Amino acid sequence: MLLRKTDGLLRFSNLLINSRRCVFILSSERKRRADTKKYNPPKWPNREEAKIRVFEQASASGTPKKVKDFVASVSDYVKHHRSPQTQNSEAKSSLTPHEPASEEKAESYRSHQSPRFDPSRLSLLTPAVDIPSSFQKKLGPALKFLVSKEHQNWSLALKQIENAGGFHDESQIDIRKLVYNIPKRQLVLVFPQIERLLQEAGIPKSPKIINAYLKGLVAGGSISDERIQLMENYVAEMRLFGKKSRLSRESYEILIEAYGKSRNIAKMESAINEMRALGLTSTPNIYHSVLNTCVYKTGDHKQAVQIFDLMKFLSGSMAPGPSQYQDIIVSYINNNDVEKALDLYEDMLSKNVPTNQKILVALARGCAMRKQMRLRAWDFIFEIYEQGWEPTIPTLEYMIYLAAKDGDLSLSRALYQRLNVLESLSPRSFGFLMLAYAHSGATYDIKKYTVPAVLVHERGKNFRRNLIDKTTFTPNMNNPKTAVPFLPMNSLMSANELLSESSAVMAHSVLVNPALVSQASVDMFMDIAAKLGSLEEFIDRYNQFTYFDDEGVPITLSVSLIEKLPSSHKQLDTNMNTDAQDGKEKILTHTKSPILSPNVKGIHQLRFPRTTKTYCIALQAAAKSRNYEFSQVIWQERGLHRKSKSFRSLDANKRKDFDFQFAATMVHCLTEMELLDDALAILVSTEYQFKWTWKELKPLHVAAVKLGHDKITKTVRGIASRAQVNFEGKIKRSDFKKYVSVRGF
Repeated sequence: MLLRKTDGLLRFSNLLINSRRCVFILSSERKRRADTKKYNPPKWPNREEAKIRVFEQASASGTPKKVKDFVASVSDYVKHHRSPQTQNSEAKSSLTPHEPASEEKAESYRSHQSPRFDPSRLSLLTPAVDIPSSFQKKLGPALKFLVSKEHQNWSLALKQIENAGGFHDESQIDIRKLVYNIPKRQLVLVFPQIERLLQEAGIPKSPKIINAYLKGLVAGGSISDERIQLMENYVAEMRLFGKKSRLSRESYEILIEAYGKSRNIAKMESAINEMRALGLTSTPNIYHSVLNTCVYKTGDHKQAVQIFDLMKFLSGSMAPGPSQYQDIIVSYINNNDVEKALDLYEDMLSKNVPTNQKILVALARGCAMRKQMRLRAWDFIFEIYEQGWEPTIPTLEYMIYLAAKDGDLSLSRALYQRLNVLESLSPRSFGFLMLAYAHSGATYDIKKYTVPAVLVHERGKNFRRNLIDKTTFTPNMNNPKTAVPFLPMNSLMSANELLSESSAVMAHSVLVNPALVSQASVDMFMDIAAKLGSLEEFIDRYNQFTYFDDEGVPITLSVSLIEKLPSSHKQLDTNMNTDAQDGKEKILTHTKSPILSPNVKGIHQLRFPRTTKTYCIALQAAAKSRNYEFSQVIWQERGLHRKSKSFRSLDANKRKDFDFQFAATMVHCLTEMELLDDALAILVSTEYQFKWTWKELKPLHVAAVKLGHDKITKTVRGIASRAQVNFEGKIKRSDFKKYVSVRGF
């Protein structure tokens, strides 16, 4: 019983404690402490004065409304009917708070005020640049050469200064201001005149003036060795001004940028180490120069990523800006890592880093390489229009590239014609047009045809229709250079039309503007014949625009192997579409432009050395026509090409990449010819040399499955699995079993 009573008492006490327990929760709000003192309003210092004020307020509040209206009317009457003398006297006596009381003070006040704009003081000879007044007097009427910012003639202006006394009696500050106002491109040309004027005046060249000249030399894309030598001579002259041959930070920045653009990495590192030895910290410009060199000159992607990550880590003034983000995004896209480039773009938006047109174009170019991202690529293109930016020439060129990758030949032709009318064609745009012919939807089977992504885009459909409808494809014969021989139709439907127009466009470029033709455009020109035309047409283009570079080859071929082929081996492909109504009649038509025939004289003979890509295109043509003898000639000649000086001078990694590219094309060619054993032999011999993936192995595996060749399918799967282990880091099955047995799970 006692235990029960005690037990009940304990339960009751616990219940009582729980019922009276208070829980205090801290609030995130900050509360003000209540005022403990009583608020005392301010009192009047004098009680009598307070009484008077209260009485006045009470009397004012009790004034009748009629009295107020009467007083207001009287004051208005006096204001409007006072005498002119009174008004003048009041105007003289009532000065503004900012105006002095006496005439002398007023004059001194006006002299210190900024002068008002007076159009009569200006003339058409007012220079567009800020020139010191002393030089303006010497220039005189020669100021007309400096009126426009775009068109300035500093050579004549400096001659006028020389005739007016040169740099005599001029301060170095005014001379520097004059030099700073000269555009960089013109400063490179007129700097000898400036040196002569300084020498005649007995004024030494200061490092700041030399740095301004060096900035002009550095401006541009790449720098020649002669210009680097000239810069080093001036740098040696500047070292005489510094203590212990020390240069300024600005001079080191210019030097590092120059060495980077000339791809002289050793001297670039030497300049950076010299800065560190002198205790000079690196600036954002130096980091940007090194990053730019790694991306565009050396192609060192890993080093570029390290520099960019270092800039992000340092943050502050070293934080990457739009230019640095642009460089690293281009580097990732060049290395086929589009996803990481998109992540960096999102990082820019989250950090409110402003974007520019070049970044959007680079992202569009990267997305165009992925079939599933081409719709996103057009999003970036149309974002340029949404930002209100005017598309630049490179933007229009990459729009041609995007349309070409999408198989939209009509849009590519319209964009190219727009650039042609503007006379802004370049080798890049011409190469993209040839790419559009090669990747046109007419080159594929109707079952494999896909709708271009621009037609699915919300704004792209209207954009494409308006652009094509407003473009005139009829050549304008008034200007032969812009008279590109397009067929007068918006779209090309048959292979014959594609072959004919591509040949005519190439002939026009060779005849009128040969600077447009490059190695890349010639490869695409041959690719058109490889995909659409016959083997005869391909061999004709192959021999006319390319040659075998036998420099450095111990045993050369006196005559091209292709020209030695007997006529029986030059099988003609008759699978070409015609305009017949039934669509089944197949004939061979000659689609070569007459200008490209060897009988025509006065044509520039443009021939380029054959590369690995050229041989791969030739193998594709051989696979299409199933000509084994022609393919055999190609890989024999390519074997000799590997011994040439041009191939051996390449980097080891590039040589390996080219070998793998050609080996993969050989496997595809033999698979198309149904020579599966030969294709398998190439795979087995290069299994541990190259990184084979299902992208290259799938056609062979599919062909072996169709034929029921189990041995080949098993071998191909084994090569693919071992490649994943050797190159991708995948764990082996035996190692996985051992791992599970040790861990127990």
